Amino acid sequence: EALIVWLHGLGDTGMRWSNTAPSLQQMGLPFLRFLFPTAPLRDAGRKGPCPSWFEVETLDADAIAHMPSSPAGLEEASQYVLDLVEPYIRRGLHPSRVRD
Repeated sequence: EALIVWLHGLGDTGMRWSNTAPSLQQMGLPFLRFLFPTAPLRDAGRKGPCPSWFEVETLDADAIAHMPSSPAGLEEASQYVLDLVEPYIRRGLHPSRVRD
């Protein structure tokens, strides 16, 4: 068994991506399990509130590269994903079999 945690992009949802699961399962890899979580609503700057794994202050790549710290919400999002994976690990799935 292996687990893939499929994290959507800014403004999208896990539900929209979960529609791809049947196609992914037909790839001949029945041992794969997929999780399609949806990020909480957060401030996304000019986009306004939308599903986002962390607060988006800018979409400018240079400005992001020079940010002094991680964006607000990133640590919470990381913990959320770890909490989703934990039950699989407790049931015996080796952590090396988890991908995001």
